Amino acid sequence: MQKKLCGEPGSKEEHGAGFLPKDSFIEEGIVLARGEGNAYDTIQVRHVSGGISTLRFRTYSAGRVALQGETLDAVWLDEEPDDPSIYAECLTRVTATGGLVVITFTPLKGLTGIALRFLNEPSPDRAYVLMGIDDIPPAKGEVGDGGSDVGSDGVLRYGHIPLAERDRIIAGYLPHERESRSTGNGLGAHLSDARKPDCRGCRSAVLAGSLALGLGARSRHRSPNSFRPYGTRR
Repeated sequence: MQKKLCGEPGSKEEHGAGFLPKDSFIEEGIVLARGEGNAYDTIQVRHVSGGISTLRFRTYSAGRVALQGETLDAVWLDEEPDDPSIYAECLTRVTATGGLVVITFTPLKGLTGIALRFLNEPSPDRAYVLMGIDDIPPAKGEVGDGGSDVGSDGVLRYGHIPLAERDRIIAGYLPHERESRSTGNGLGAHLSDARKPDCRGCRSAVLAGSLALGLGARSRHRSPNSFRPYGTRR
C-alpha cells in the first residue's frame, strides 16, 4: 500500500512516484515507523482544498488496539483481516465524522462474516463492486491513439495487464483460486461501507494493510465506476 501511494519506501529517487505526487508531500510531516525498516508511520500531504491531510499507516499484526482512540474521516483496509474485530474497530473510528471505510480484497477466504455483511445485509450505507481481470483496461498500445496515460478528466486510461497475457495468467493460478482471482465472482473484490456521501474533505485517515490494489470508492450513491482502481487520480 505504501509503495502504491508514496513510491518505494526508503528510496529517495522513488519518493513521490506513487499515486500521491511528490510536490503534495510535506516533508517535515513524514514520520517513519519504529522497527519497520523504511516503512512510513505518518505522512502529511497538501489537500486540494488548501488544507493538509494526515495519513497514518497501521498493520493488521498491531491489532485493533492500534486504532483505538482515533477519530478519522476515512479508512482504507487492503486485503481482508484475519481478525474481524479490526474491521469493526475501523467502522467505529469514523462514527463521529460520518466518514468512509473502504476494504479491497480478493475473496480467497470464502463467505466470511465481512463478505456476508455486504451480500446479505442490504443497507444504503453499504455497496460492493465486483472487479475481475477483464475489467482492467487494455494496455497502452493495444487500443486507442497511444497518447497520454491520463485522460482529460484525470483518470488513467490504460491497464497494466496486456490482453494477450490474461488467459496465461489465469491458467497459472491454482484451480480452486481461478474464479476468485480472475473475476471475484460470488463475493466482492471491492467493498465499501460509508457514513457520509463523499470524503473529498477528508483531513485524517488510517490505512491498514500492506500492498494496495487500488483506491476508488468515493461515494455510496455513485455509479460502480467510482470504485474502479483506474479511477484513482494523480
